[in-house]
Amino acid sequence: MRRGLILFLIYFLFVGVVFTQQVKKWDRGAGTDNWSDAGNWDSDGVPGPDDDVVLDNTYVSGNYTINLPTGTVEIGALEISPDSGVTITIIGSSDLIVAGNLVIGFDATLSSNMTGDLVFKGSNWNNFGTFTT
Repeated sequence: MRRGLILFLIYFLFVGVVFTQQVKKWDRGAGTDNWSDAGNWDSDGVPGPDDDVVLDNTYVSGNYTINLPTGTVEIGALEISPDSGVTITIIGSSDLIVAGNLVIGFDATLSSNMTGDLVFKGSNWNNFGTFTT
């Protein structure tokens, strides 16, 4: 009985940890440039502190801009990996806090035109492309 309870608790903790973190990709499904519009994410939910964000050209072709909401935005990790020569621009007045890894892919450009700060708290910032402010 006790062993079964321990195994159940281990399983519950493992499943809880695995399924709370999601990868969210920008799809602009709501037709706006607003980060805070849930329909703009492939899972139809705004990324939170436990989510990894991927900004690429899976759903949106060419250059695009994302407008952060007022306040602070915190995410788990950020990967910028658009097609070659494509620029993704993040604008807004909020602070963007990246708690995990931040990766700018090969030949990718992240342009940060934010009046707030990009706060990197993770262990790895891998810039294989271009980061401009």
